[in-house]
Amino acid sequence: MTLSSPGDFMDSEDRLVSIFSGLREEIVIVVDLSSMKIEGANDKAQNLLGYDLQELSCLKLSDIIACFGTPDVIGREEELFSGRSYFSEFISSNSGKIPVSFSLNHVETGIKEYGVIIGRETPVGLETPGNTDFSPASFMKVLDSIKEAIVVVDRNMKIRLYNAPFRFLAEKCGYRSELIGASLHDTADFLTGKLSLEYKYVFKSGKRLDTSVKKKFSSQMLWYEVVKSPFTVDGEVTHVISVIRDITKQQELEEMKKESIFQIEKNMEQFAILNDHIRNPLQAIVGLADLDGGSNSEKIIENAFQIDAIVKELDSGWIESDKIREMLLRHYGLKIKRRPNVSSPIGMLTVIGKERNEKSDND
Repeated sequence: MTLSSPGDFMDSEDRLVSIFSGLREEIVIVVDLSSMKIEGANDKAQNLLGYDLQELSCLKLSDIIACFGTPDVIGREEELFSGRSYFSEFISSNSGKIPVSFSLNHVETGIKEYGVIIGRETPVGLETPGNTDFSPASFMKVLDSIKEAIVVVDRNMKIRLYNAPFRFLAEKCGYRSELIGASLHDTADFLTGKLSLEYKYVFKSGKRLDTSVKKKFSSQMLWYEVVKSPFTVDGEVTHVISVIRDITKQQELEEMKKESIFQIEKNMEQFAILNDHIRNPLQAIVGLADLDGGSNSEKIIENAFQIDAIVKELDSGWIESDKIREMLLRHYGLKIKRRPNVSSPIGMLTVIGKERNEKSDND
């Protein structure tokens, strides 16, 4: 990750944590290296451990990571923060011990020395602790390893910080020049829209904003989830941190669900119409045969009742299909919106998913 001025962003534990605020899978914990007391944690860490920030501030690292309470680690905690990867059990207040793989990173801000723990719930082998030189530049490499694109902009929408996946995204958009100091709109315009209204909202409100956006690259349409988080200094939002996550596969799956529900609904509408088209003439046939009273009337009526019995069986299947459809709608969080269409007796059927704030790259 490239950094224009580390002191601007990393002079407190809250700001360290805020860089990771849009990440959903990674556990992030910040500790004071001199005391090993916990000073910050992201939402994922709080949920995993079952503590809020105030409760965590009363704990030491040995209270939440099992290996830091063992005799071979006590007394040498600080030297372990060298950028290496480890495995241990995290101690949750309500779920017992949870296996986590994590890295221990040393960050110097000029004011204070912090340890930054970045991990995931995953049972991997325990690595042997060792000493390696770890600098703020190496800490930026940790961010580069995160698959989501990260970019930080100031109030003028100038880029102040980014990681390698964002550089790759900017190059996909055709931008090849230096990113630090460049306008976000020039590097990846589909993130900002024409007026950068979403970023203006975050700067003004100080609230996080989650949106989805689509962008066409060559012949492929890609979907991204964009998490915009405020970066606050002395009560003022000075920067916005964006985490951009590719959700194309999830979006395609959602579209497949919608198309399936749409086809089920369309088939059921057509069956209901066909049902009426069978029963109405059938009633007329039975009525005419009864009036005629000829030698064939009894046979005609008997066959008509057999057809009616078959239609009733189809009705029963239709009811079961309707129940299945309702179950699928509830399961996938979808609903059917009907719009009149004079050219079709079925009408326009639209499948609408859960509410989502989304825009295209042409907005």
